[in-house]
Amino acid sequence: MNLMLNNGVNSKNSFILKGSGFLLRVPRFIDRLSSYSNCAKNVPPVLINSFPKSGTHLLTQIVSALPDRRDYGNLIASMTSSFLFRERSVENTLKKIRSIIPGETVRGHLFYNFNYDEELTSRKAVHYFIFRDPRDVVISEAHYLRDINRWHRLHRNFCQTNGLDEAISLSIQGIQDNIIKYDYPNVKKRFERYFEWLKSENVFSIRFEDLISDKRKDTVRRIVDFYAERSCLDFNRDATVRLAIDNIQPEKSHTYRKGEIGGWHEQFSSINKALFKDIAGDLIIELGYETSLSRK
Repeated sequence: MNLMLNNGVNSKNSFILKGSGFLLRVPRFIDRLSSYSNCAKNVPPVLINSFPKSGTHLLTQIVSALPDRRDYGNLIASMTSSFLFRERSVENTLKKIRSIIPGETVRGHLFYNFNYDEELTSRKAVHYFIFRDPRDVVISEAHYLRDINRWHRLHRNFCQTNGLDEAISLSIQGIQDNIIKYDYPNVKKRFERYFEWLKSENVFSIRFEDLISDKRKDTVRRIVDFYAERSCLDFNRDATVRLAIDNIQPEKSHTYRKGEIGGWHEQFSSINKALFKDIAGDLIIELGYETSLSRK
């Protein structure tokens, strides 16, 4: 039963995914009661943190190859459920971090906060942060909020756009609604909430593009090494790298669409390009995706 539920938390079907995560609360609660703090030294928890639409499920497939992992479908996000879409308090978020148990794999969309970084470090968590070219992120997000997640609070705004071009522009510029008070600023401000994770010495940062290019094997190797150096477990790293690469099947994700690199070249209109350059041009330079803003 547990094996079936563990497979369910990675299901392409969102209902199976959420249902499996709900049912896994019971074994997680039992495991939490039987876990001791000194176990974390050898079997640390793993946090797969990401800027949304940047490859969370892809990295989860890789991490699942690491030894002694337990996946209960747990998600720690700075924003509440997509239906409510409000920011959690720092104390509530810290409470969720403190509930992580040894050996658990947790997904996250966790804004940077020094207190979060400190708490995760004290719990010996192996922390990965994955990000992606923000231009491809806004395309993925526009499709997701307009056509896929009809329960998301922002779906109403995106489905009212006149086509994908306008939906992409909405994802770039965000929503400023003083009445409803949506917490959905422009893409640069959204990414800035995560940016300091890239500077943390406790975090292994990964570019999504490196996992679907000729850099894949080297990147996966470094992911495995990062875990090995922090877990004190004796395992075959080469075999783990091979298994991790074999596990990569992005089409199994319930949010997967294309997962391509540079899709923005074909899908950005001239209006999208100008808008993105004006709002977040310096962001893509800082992230290393461009060296200047001269490209048309």
